[in-house]
Amino acid sequence: MTNLKNLEGLYNSVGNYLIHTSQNLKLLITSRTNLTAKKTVNFLLDKTDNSGSYISSLYSNSTHTNIDSYTFDYKGFKYVLEIDKTESKGEIKQC
Repeated sequence: MTNLKNLEGLYNSVGNYLIHTSQNLKLLITSRTNLTAKKTVNFLLDKTDNSGSYISSLYSNSTHTNIDSYTFDYKGFKYVLEIDKTESKGEIKQC
């Protein structure tokens, strides 16, 4: 597991990548190839140094026409990730 200090903030969405607007932080939303009953399909990786460190499973809240919303846990804290597909912007907030 990666050791990030602060995931919160605004991101630019480029494909499946989220690039933080003010920190050197690059995240990737990816899908599992081997599905199990206990794991969600999507998960979040830290790709800042291109190694692909695991952050968390992503739990879909709802998918509106233009906004994808997920919750995830990281180091005992709950977060919400919202991606506006029309604006190509994302935001992570702590719950």
